[in-house]
Amino acid sequence: MFNISFEINGRRVAPGGIASALEQALVGKIQDNIASRLRDVGPTPSGQFLKVTLKGTRLDNLSVELNGPEELVAEARKRLQY
Repeated sequence: MFNISFEINGRRVAPGGIASALEQALVGKIQDNIASRLRDVGPTPSGQFLKVTLKGTRLDNLSVELNGPEELVAEARKRLQY
């Protein structure tokens, strides 16, 4: 289990809150791609999970931020080649 969120200009944005249909489609594809790569990552036996945040000022300069237990972050980095 994991959580994927987006931050544009420091504000958290839901995929449906992004302006144009093209941007919404692109965000959906990004989210689907990350989800497919991380589908089997976590949670830990204690119930902790990975948090994935994509941050940037525009969709063409997003960076990935991974948070959570170290073993989940390491596995996510490996799967995302990050």
